[in-house]
Amino acid sequence: MSKPRTRRALPNQRSVTLARRAKLERQYAYRNKLPFVAKAKSGGEFWWNVTPSGEYEADYQTGRAYAVAFWSICGGRPTCGIDLGQILFAMHERQRTRT
Repeated sequence: MSKPRTRRALPNQRSVTLARRAKLERQYAYRNKLPFVAKAKSGGEFWWNVTPSGEYEADYQTGRAYAVAFWSICGGRPTCGIDLGQILFAMHERQRTRT
């Protein structure tokens, strides 16, 4: 019986992987500018990291300011619709108490 072959990394493979990772980080760096997006410890993102104040008018004004921030940062990007969908899903995933 022969030994199973192991894949050996090419000398430049590590630099290519690091370059791809750096490109992805630059590509999604705009998300760090959004006031309602937070990084998770696992490396993922929380798309709606906002705690409601309980006052309708204050929450409305906060949401309005965040919408303007989102549009000014993401409005011209081709992934704008996808990002907005992620935000809307995240808003509805949070547990809210009924008052």
